[in-house]
Amino acid sequence: MMSIIGRHKARNLARPSVLTIARLQAGKYRIALDRSDDESRMKPIQVSCDVVVPAAVIEHFLECIDQLLAEANATGDPPDGRALSEAGKGLFDAVLPRGNSSALAVRTELAQLPPGLPLLIASDDPGVPWELLKDEGGDDYIGLKFDIGRRLVSAVGTSAGRRGNAPRTSALIVANPTEDLPEAGSEARAVQRFLESHGVRCSCLEGAEATFPAFLDQIRKGHKLIHFAGHIRYDDGAREYAFVLHDGKVFGASAVRSHLRGRPVVFLNGCESGIVVKGLTEAFLAGGARAVLGALCRIPDDGAQRFAEAFYDSALSGRCGIGGAVRSARLALKGKPGLGASWASFVLYGDPTLRVSLWDDEVARIQDGLAQSNQEANAANSSVEIAVVGPLRKGECSSDAWQDLRKAVQFAVRPSGTVVTSFDLFRGFLADSEGPVALSFQRLGFSTAQVELPQNLPTPVVDRSAVRCTENTSKILLMAQASASAAGRLVSRDDLLNAFVAHGGGQTGANLRSRGVVPACLTSRLFRDGGVLDYSRFDPAGASALEIAEDFADQTHYDIVHRAHLLYGLLRVRESTLGAAIRSQGHDPEILAELWYAQLPRGNTTTAHCRPLRVNSVSVDLLEVLCIAERLAGRDAEAELTGAEDLARAWGESGGGLGASFLVRNGVKVTRLFG
Repeated sequence: MMSIIGRHKARNLARPSVLTIARLQAGKYRIALDRSDDESRMKPIQVSCDVVVPAAVIEHFLECIDQLLAEANATGDPPDGRALSEAGKGLFDAVLPRGNSSALAVRTELAQLPPGLPLLIASDDPGVPWELLKDEGGDDYIGLKFDIGRRLVSAVGTSAGRRGNAPRTSALIVANPTEDLPEAGSEARAVQRFLESHGVRCSCLEGAEATFPAFLDQIRKGHKLIHFAGHIRYDDGAREYAFVLHDGKVFGASAVRSHLRGRPVVFLNGCESGIVVKGLTEAFLAGGARAVLGALCRIPDDGAQRFAEAFYDSALSGRCGIGGAVRSARLALKGKPGLGASWASFVLYGDPTLRVSLWDDEVARIQDGLAQSNQEANAANSSVEIAVVGPLRKGECSSDAWQDLRKAVQFAVRPSGTVVTSFDLFRGFLADSEGPVALSFQRLGFSTAQVELPQNLPTPVVDRSAVRCTENTSKILLMAQASASAAGRLVSRDDLLNAFVAHGGGQTGANLRSRGVVPACLTSRLFRDGGVLDYSRFDPAGASALEIAEDFADQTHYDIVHRAHLLYGLLRVRESTLGAAIRSQGHDPEILAELWYAQLPRGNTTTAHCRPLRVNSVSVDLLEVLCIAERLAGRDAEAELTGAEDLARAWGESGGGLGASFLVRNGVKVTRLFG
């Protein structure tokens, strides 16, 4: 198993790999793969190929796929798996023929991409179901192997989005405007119930409510999600595709492009909505939409509803990007009776790594409540300036830090009295969407469901010049005060947050950790935007240990990487001080690694964890180990990177869990490993 270490190299997979399929002319394509890893991006030559494909060949496989999907969706039965597989392989062989050496190189590069990675397909031929390409030696279609999004190659540019006045997490649902698709109404009501159960505010236009003026008004509000289930047809007069609204009125692509507000994710369940170059997909993207998910063809009623629910469930959970949410929905529906080929009938246009977060709306809700409360307090002249919060006086704090403390006091007002708890303090941090805590949450991809903020709004501050705090909150404020005093400055927001993290947050910190939010991550530099673990922050041995841990988690069927997996990585890396310490006790870390591999209980997932490694695909115990290791590395002024030694010591400081018990059973004196 020593070869495992040799296969691991530092990775940077924050961006999706890009597969470009450009149609140069009828029957001729130029194809290139731009892998997202740093090693591939630094290569001086990018492999591409020009492929001549007879139009009759492409048309044959497209007709086969269209017929298989149409028959399955008409009957509700799953499509003929063997026939669809052969058509996918035939289409793959047509555009990347084995006899073309350059095409073979692209095939090889594509086959080497690990499952679950984001892949963006850039093509000016949107009518081809690229997601159903299947390599002869591959286990599945690329749409089931990768988190795929498409980039629409077009002469029309995109907009940065224009602001609307809708709540920051809200959805527009438009269903059955022509009142001849009762199943579309059922789908929309089910989607509405589902979204509202996840905290999304929904505006629904169904049947006669879906008029031209109402639709125009709603798309100008700036909703975060738009879901349409109804008719889409070509408007001969305007020469464009359009939504068919109540009484037969149409709302065309040009109107969408002109009036869309916000940066919504759009779900279109209408005939051909996903494949028309000059249609509504292009209009939404040009108008500022971040992504469009559209149906290739007419699909069973239950299939559309089930696909939408599966997509929204994954997308709103924060577990993965929207490309991963689409892949999860495909896997969930594939082969299910009554759903036809629904799993193969949707395509996504947009960055597959994009995340749909509910967090902004929670922050907005708190902000709105604060604004309302302050207005009421000012009108009633019932609040005065607070002079002291626990051990801190106003004159000791920066204006931003003092405002956070004032907001914490507003949340702390209770009938029994006002005492600021650590949770009130945390809510005060979150009340400003531009504050360090809210920005860290957004950067890391933590979701509202993990925090479960109470729905009550803050109370106006009444006449009170000094406010008491709980013991934990007082300790946090004293730590912030000491840090600022040592630096010779006022207490800042960063001082408050750093003190909260260093203290652990008391019961609030414990509650956050129980929901997958490790407070130390909020100030950590180990994670990039989206919560992606930054391997460049680790030395080669540390990065190798983590990568081996990732592979071990996949091999043992875990969708979350745990502290137990890290132990295996540390045992496998020769440069690890843990291995040296174990050898000094007369044990062989290689043999222990083999035993640990065999003894660790297997997980029950059938898919790999979300890659690249993110905060939401790492267990709380491993997140804490990573943050402890970063702290330990910071003690040495010469050290810029977190190393395998830091990871090993952090693993020991955390207690080691099941792995420590395993080592003890095999004669290792764990307490003496880090003397």
